[in-house]
Amino acid sequence: MGEPDKPPSIKFHYIKSNFFRTVRCDGVVGGLNSQGDLIVNVYSERSPIPRSVVHELSPDMSLGPEMGRKVRDGVVREVEISFSMNLQMAKSMRDWIDKCVIEAEEIKKKYDIMRSTSKGDSQQPN
Repeated sequence: MGEPDKPPSIKFHYIKSNFFRTVRCDGVVGGLNSQGDLIVNVYSERSPIPRSVVHELSPDMSLGPEMGRKVRDGVVREVEISFSMNLQMAKSMRDWIDKCVIEAEEIKKKYDIMRSTSKGDSQQPN
């Protein structure tokens, strides 16, 4: 009898698009669209940057001290990216995130145990 047939396979290549970038995610806002797809808008939070700043000019035309600025009140939530996905993809993404969270918690637990053990070892007896 010959070797068992290999299952069919497919290779995926990951190529970064021209618009690829890494963004900070401090939160998400979104919902469902009319087709039932999940819409996720990822934002980062930051303090507002000044709308304008006024500086005094020195006699030699160099920049002098700041005289005033106009800044928005509150916190800016800058929407970095918006993406949509069907329900199947949303569930797949949820499962992947759950797996990553469990893994991160296990690593953190090991690190915390190692850290607390090393602190105990470095203490001198009285």
